[in-house]
Amino acid sequence: MKEVKFEDIQKPGLAKMAQELVVAVVGMAFDEAKKLVEDAGCEMRLKSKDGEDFAMTMDSRADRVNFDLEDGKVVSASVS
Repeated sequence: MKEVKFEDIQKPGLAKMAQELVVAVVGMAFDEAKKLVEDAGCEMRLKSKDGEDFAMTMDSRADRVNFDLEDGKVVSASVS
């Protein structure tokens, strides 16, 4: 996984990339979506899987893409 530094988060390009990834990953297999997000320099977090919600921190990051999975596929994604 690529290390994202705090100063990189302040770059508007990274935040814009994360927003674009939210749209791109829906419908993808988990492994494919995770690789796409990480290769773009963003962080991935699993929010839920097959209806089970996972504990999440309350901090907000413009470079983090959250996944909701059903049957191994991304059904929704968000940035936080």
